[in-house]
Amino acid sequence: MVASEKISLQPGLSASREGNLHALITNDNNYCAFIVEKGLPQVQEGKDHYASQIQSINDEKAQFFKVYPNPTTGQFALGMTGEDNSGVVMVTVSGMMGETILNERMSGIPKREFSIEKYPIGNYLIRVTRGEKSGTLKIIRY
Repeated sequence: MVASEKISLQPGLSASREGNLHALITNDNNYCAFIVEKGLPQVQEGKDHYASQIQSINDEKAQFFKVYPNPTTGQFALGMTGEDNSGVVMVTVSGMMGETILNERMSGIPKREFSIEKYPIGNYLIRVTRGEKSGTLKIIRY
């Protein structure tokens, strides 16, 4: 579910065991968003969740890495920002349906080239994890 201000979940709404229900609020028409806090908030009956609790995926202030060029024909670079490039960095590229198409490891390097040329034109999510930090950017392949 996606809304611009508020999502009200009615009493009795349920998800099957080990299932998920995702409800996103956006105030900038960016329908790819994620919760800034660790994990998704627990939904409580009668409580409203507002757009102030989410942040756009491509909000550069929240990222410790950058991806360019974006949009891309398939080749792109992922660069770590900041001074600390130590440690293991995990990079996962997923399709919009959640399927993982690339899962790579970077270690001690500030920049690496990737290719999604063999995959169809469309939108992809790039998730980067370094230690306790994790962030996601949307990339467009044309």
